[in-house]
Amino acid sequence: MKIATWNVDRVSPGYGARSERIRRAIEDVETDVWVLTETHPDFTPGDGFERAAVSATAPDRKGVQCWVAIWVRKDWDSAELTLTGQPERSAACLLRRTIGKPIIIFGCVLPWRSDVRHSVLRGGEAFAHAIEAHSADWNHLRMKHPEAVFCLAGDLNQELNANGPVGTKRGRDALDEALGLGDRDIECITGGDLDPLVAKGWPASIDHIAIGPGLQIVPNSHYIWPDHYPLQKTMSDHHGVRVELTDT
Repeated sequence: MKIATWNVDRVSPGYGARSERIRRAIEDVETDVWVLTETHPDFTPGDGFERAAVSATAPDRKGVQCWVAIWVRKDWDSAELTLTGQPERSAACLLRRTIGKPIIIFGCVLPWRSDVRHSVLRGGEAFAHAIEAHSADWNHLRMKHPEAVFCLAGDLNQELNANGPVGTKRGRDALDEALGLGDRDIECITGGDLDPLVAKGWPASIDHIAIGPGLQIVPNSHYIWPDHYPLQKTMSDHHGVRVELTDT
């Protein structure tokens, strides 16, 4: 399975110039699952995909914009999963395959350093509060579906290998703790030594994909776009990342 995530920076579902540039970039990415963030629920990554899950209405999204939408290939059997932690900033679905175990796809957006969503929480404190809610949701889903493997993807707004302009040390520690809880260990395959942006000498990625036991990354399958830094302001202020996964 190939899975990609991209923050499309409040894209419109229409056919304006920026939306069309984003669509063309998406068409160049060969993948089976899209976790789009800062998106519109009706912005589709292509005719071959159907929306499998979408985050709840959020007061800090203009109009019907949403924080997370998960799209899968139309011939895949998927079911949206109910979330209770921070459903306005997360979405999840269960994909059933003809061969191999089902896969829980959990997409989310976590707070950035200057996020003002909560009037009394800022920076690392806000991040720690959010990741606790999200991880409670995904651990509940994993216990409810013990037959399934797990994949987390989205805009985590946190550099994993160093302090950066977006994340915080407290946030990084909170994320490390959430990904390593006992026998439900989750490995981030887009951070640290596996960060495809750092490999190019660029600032560390804040958009990540992480996997639980039963899945592994296909070596050298990282694909990022646009292939330049700094990013131009004609599409998005985030790089997209795609990996290929296989069963262990």
